[in-house]
Amino acid sequence: MRAYLARIEGGHNRIRTLAADVDAALQEVGGVCGDWSVRQLLAHMEAWNVEILDNLRQLKAGAQEVPEHDVDDFNRRAVEERKDWPWAKVLQCLRESQRALQKHLQDCAAEGWELSAAEREWVEVLVSHDEHHGAQLNDWLASQAPGKSHGA
Repeated sequence: MRAYLARIEGGHNRIRTLAADVDAALQEVGGVCGDWSVRQLLAHMEAWNVEILDNLRQLKAGAQEVPEHDVDDFNRRAVEERKDWPWAKVLQCLRESQRALQKHLQDCAAEGWELSAAEREWVEVLVSHDEHHGAQLNDWLASQAPGKSHGA
């Protein structure tokens, strides 16, 4: 569990550092992940954090599994539901969702909770999701300002 926590914290810190590097003029420019802007990508990440935390809580409470997702539909709906969120709200909600996930997992570790296979799968989704989108954001920022280092 400690290894997961370290990777999650590192991924979350990287995303926040990268987001801090985004100039206001670039927040709504598409192309970071498909057609999405940085704001839309971060809103998407916040939505998945909320969903993953909900799934982890259900599994810890005894659910044997959580409903499967149509990932493309979830992604579309998540971004659409957050389309009117200003930059500051996206960042605030992203930070809050990151903290809630970390707290849940820290509490599990403190209780000596052993993650089930389903819980481990969701934690691994979280880690790979953060790493994937962090790399996309880093690469996109580098393409917008060649030669500038971004939160690496």
